[in-house]
Amino acid sequence: KIFSVFLKVLDLKRKTKEEMQNAEIVYVQRDYSRGTTPRFSTEIPAPLANKISQAEFDYAINGINALFEQAETPSTKLYALNILSCLCLYLPDLCIPNPYEETHKLVSATAERIDKEVFQPKGMRFVDPLRRGLRVIEIQVLDDSH
Repeated sequence: KIFSVFLKVLDLKRKTKEEMQNAEIVYVQRDYSRGTTPRFSTEIPAPLANKISQAEFDYAINGINALFEQAETPSTKLYALNILSCLCLYLPDLCIPNPYEETHKLVSATAERIDKEVFQPKGMRFVDPLRRGLRVIEIQVLDDSH
């Protein structure tokens, strides 16, 4: 039984690889106009203009941008955690999750939700920006029929 599950996973990976070879890849660039906080451009790339509405694209990009903006906002909790970490030789970092790490988990979950809600029904795939080092958001156009 385990072997059959393993074969199914391998087959799924092979199919995914084949789809990726035929996919058109479009990148949404970082927007540095407001500083170095991770933020992505809300200007829809030309290859996506007839595949997704501006409102849906804004919903996706602004959702990701809002999470990073929230993570960069100073808070009392963040200051207290940083002071405690400095005073205790950064040992609390082994036990207490870093707020930015929590944001990364939220970004990944949000990217997955956006992919399922907005992009997959249109034959596209929204790749988690963390997988591209926060340099770009990759959108893979898998199906030209939409």
